This record gives sequence, C-alpha cells and structure tokens, in this order.
Amino acid sequence: MTTRLGLGGDVRVGFGRRRGADLFRIDEGRLFLRCLRTYSFAPDEVVSIERQEQTWFDSGVRIVHSRADYPRQMTFVCRSGSDEVFELLARAGFAPRGVGPAGRSSLLPAARFLMVAMAVHAIGWVLFRLLR
Repeated sequence: MTTRLGLGGDVRVGFGRRRGADLFRIDEGRLFLRCLRTYSFAPDEVVSIERQEQTWFDSGVRIVHSRADYPRQMTFVCRSGSDEVFELLARAGFAPRGVGPAGRSSLLPAARFLMVAMAVHAIGWVLFRLLR
C-alpha cells in the first residue's frame, strides 16, 4: 500500500525560502521537505516536529533532525495552520524516533542581528539629517 500525503505552504531552510503546493510530503514512510532542493527524512532521522511560536500572522512547525549534512533551521508553515501538519503526520503514521539534533549551524540569528543593526543605523542617519 502506498501512502502519499502532502501539504502546500511556505518552507524555510537556512536562508532559502519557497512557497507552493506539495512542499511538505510523506511518501512510503519518509518525510520530504522541498525548498531549493528536496530534503528526505526517515523516522529515525527526525528528533521532533515542534510548533513554532507565533510570529506575525504565521505559526508553523520546526523540524528538529539529526542529519549532519542538512541545515539545522527547517520550518514549514501550512496555509491552514500547524494543526493540519500534525493531522497529516497522524494519518500517515509518521512518528519521529531520532535522537539529538546535529544539523549544520545556521547563521540566521547573526544575519538578523546585522539586519536590525543596519536598519537602526539607517533610521538614525535619516533622522539626524532631517533634524539638522
């Protein structure tokens, strides 16, 4: 029996981002996540799938995995909410059984800090020029 279930939404892997249909998929007991490339996980390679805290209007799921050759930061935001992701996992019988996250480190926190610092500098410079 073949089991293929998929969801569309928004995928973020490291600095990559992709929107569309069938980006989060379970096929033959493996989890597939499509972004700039397709990432494949067996249940033993997924430590957990966690709800992300809500930022702005989207709340998604974060995939915590033990694959050292994949980026650590992997998130999926479903158009119909994170509950739909967990329902899909339950229907497909996909249960994470991995141990310890070992994905490559992400530069995302450093990049965010740099972007905020640049924005604050630009706003300060503009205000200084206007008030001078």
